[in-house]
Amino acid sequence: MADKHGPIFTMRIGMRQALVVSSKETILECFTTNDCAFLTRPKSAAMKYMGYDGDMLALGPHGHNWREIRKVMTLELLSNRRLELMKHVLASEVGLCISDLYSLVVKQ
Repeated sequence: MADKHGPIFTMRIGMRQALVVSSKETILECFTTNDCAFLTRPKSAAMKYMGYDGDMLALGPHGHNWREIRKVMTLELLSNRRLELMKHVLASEVGLCISDLYSLVVKQ
């Protein structure tokens, strides 16, 4: 398709238009020079109802609010210090999950 339509073209996938980029140079331009335009997610019902109207990291549109949420996530929740402090909680949860799975398997 790239030979016929060029290194960048659009196509419809279901109800959405999709941008197809097939050359390395164009991809670099999309994700470095014009990254804000390409990182924005289209509005959807999932974003509105499950993503607190776009205020979740995974479902939110790229912008100031998204960058602030990402900063809090990386500095406060996913930092090495925080993960080390919460290591016992994670180990406990994994142990509980494994014991629950074991008890379900034994009952069968």
